[in-house]
Amino acid sequence: MVTRPELLKEIRKLIDVPFEDNGFSMDGLDCIGAIMYPAHQLGLLTDEQVAQGQDEYLRIAIDARLVRRCEKYLRRVAKNKMEMCDIILFRPEGFKFATHVGWYVGNDRVIHSAEKYKRVVETHISQQLEKEIVRVYRFEEFFED
Repeated sequence: MVTRPELLKEIRKLIDVPFEDNGFSMDGLDCIGAIMYPAHQLGLLTDEQVAQGQDEYLRIAIDARLVRRCEKYLRRVAKNKMEMCDIILFRPEGFKFATHVGWYVGNDRVIHSAEKYKRVVETHISQQLEKEIVRVYRFEEFFED
């Protein structure tokens, strides 16, 4: 079983990887790739789940598929219950659907790949970014029932 510290270690390896639209390797990642890549490396996502996600890459941000994919494989948690290694969905101002995702890494910080930064970065969740959070998800493995 994967632990949060193990996942966080994999996520931190992504910092400074170049931004690449539809990227899914250490040569380049977009925001969805930055979620799927470490999760796949540690076995939290299967090859089949990754392949399905990659097939939808070009269309995923323009409709509700991003939310549906998360609902299928992850468990939704309340925004005020965010924990390290949860996945945050953002809906930037002016967009109808969530179009950006990142890893919550604790202390009001997120690791995400953004074209704006041209790489994977760790940033503070600003007031603006806080307003853009629409959902938070967690891998089943991290629930203690």
